[in-house]
Amino acid sequence: MTNPIERLEALTGPDREVDLELWWACKANNSSGLPMDPDYKAHNLKMNDAPAYTASIDAALTLVPQGWSFALFGKREVIDCELFLRNTNTVVSVHDAVSEPIALCIAALKAKVTK
Repeated sequence: MTNPIERLEALTGPDREVDLELWWACKANNSSGLPMDPDYKAHNLKMNDAPAYTASIDAALTLVPQGWSFALFGKREVIDCELFLRNTNTVVSVHDAVSEPIALCIAALKAKVTK
């Protein structure tokens, strides 16, 4: 997978391939979940095993690092998301995402590299 944030930003809707790549990254790497490991296909992972991060708010929330709160704004295909690191002034913003779950995924990955 190329840059995971750029890949998520380019999505026009839920994508099971991206879900699988995110899931593999979270399983295979340290707690940051980054960078993406291109060898997930070699491990015979199945699409149905991966959470639907790009389709489900609940699944996307599992990517949000501990200690961060979130807010979603907008409607339809113009979604903004902000993550706030509690007890600090750290904010991660995402603008104009195609859906709430994708906005949360992008913000969560940005927060992981911001820490």
